[in-house]
Amino acid sequence: MRIGMHVRGFDAGRPVAAPKAVERGAEAVQIFTSNPRQWRVPPVNDAADAELKAQLAEAGLGPLFIHAPYLINLASPTEATRGASCRTVEWTMKRAAALGVEGVIVHAGQCVGRDRDEALDCSAELICSLLESAPEGPRLLLELTSGARGAVASHLPQAAELLNRCGPRRNLGICLDTCHLHAAGYDLSGPEGVDNLIAEVEEQVGLHRLGLVHSNDSRDLRDSRRDRHWHVGQGEIGLEGFRALVAHPALANTPFICETPGEVEDDRANVAVLKALRDGRPVELTAGKEPASVERVARPH
Repeated sequence: MRIGMHVRGFDAGRPVAAPKAVERGAEAVQIFTSNPRQWRVPPVNDAADAELKAQLAEAGLGPLFIHAPYLINLASPTEATRGASCRTVEWTMKRAAALGVEGVIVHAGQCVGRDRDEALDCSAELICSLLESAPEGPRLLLELTSGARGAVASHLPQAAELLNRCGPRRNLGICLDTCHLHAAGYDLSGPEGVDNLIAEVEEQVGLHRLGLVHSNDSRDLRDSRRDRHWHVGQGEIGLEGFRALVAHPALANTPFICETPGEVEDDRANVAVLKALRDGRPVELTAGKEPASVERVARPH
C-alpha cells in the first residue's frame, strides 16, 4: 500500500510535485494539471512534464494521479456544461497519458433536476465516447460524492448503475473518499463497518475497479451529506476506522491519498498517521495542534 498526498503539481510552469511530496513524507502523489475551479486549461510544456516525470522517478514516488476540475458534470442537463466537461476530461486524459499517470479522478456528477435515468444514460454515453478515444495508460476513476440531493453516485449501488451502463472497460474504475462515504451514511468507524464496505464494493462493482482511496476524516456526523475534510483520526470517522481501512487485506495494493486541510506540518502528520497504522507502529495525532498522544485527543463534535 502506497500512502500519499495531494500536492501542487506546477508553480509558474515549473514542476514542484516531487519536492513537495518528499517534504510531506508521501509515497504516492495526486496533483491538479489545471485550475480546479475554471474551464480554462494551461498550455502544455513538454519539457516541464518530462522533468516532473524524471523528478518523481528519481525520488521513488508513485503512482501519480490527476484530479480533474470540480466543474465537470457529465450528467448536466445543460449542453454547454456537458461540452465543457467532455473537452476538459479529454484534455486531462491526454495529459495524464503523457505524464504516466495511473488514474484521472472525476466526480461522478449531479443530476441538477433532470430525471435520474436520463442523467445516467447521458453520463454513460459520454464516458464511453471519451474512453473510446482516450490514450492507453490512465484509468478514468469516478469518485463517489457525499450524498447531496441529486447526486449521480454517492452509494455503491448507484455507482454500479452507472458502471453497468458503460460495460466492462479496463480503463474505467472508481475512487472512494472516506469523508464522502461517511457523509453519505457509511459507517467506517471500526472493523465491522469497513468489512461491510469492502463486501459491498465487491458485490456491487468489483474490487478490481477500485483504483484509489482518498483518506480524509470528517468534521461532521455520519449521514450529514456535508463534505468537510478533517485530519486523519481526529474527526467523526476516528482513528480505529482508519486503522481498519489500512489493515484490510482487500486494500493492501490500493493507494491512499490524503486531501486534508492545513499547512505542510499538518500534511506530514496526516501521512505519518497512515504510514504508522500500515506499519504497525505507535501513532501520534499532531495535525493542527501540538503533539498529543492518541489517548489525550478528543474527537470534535
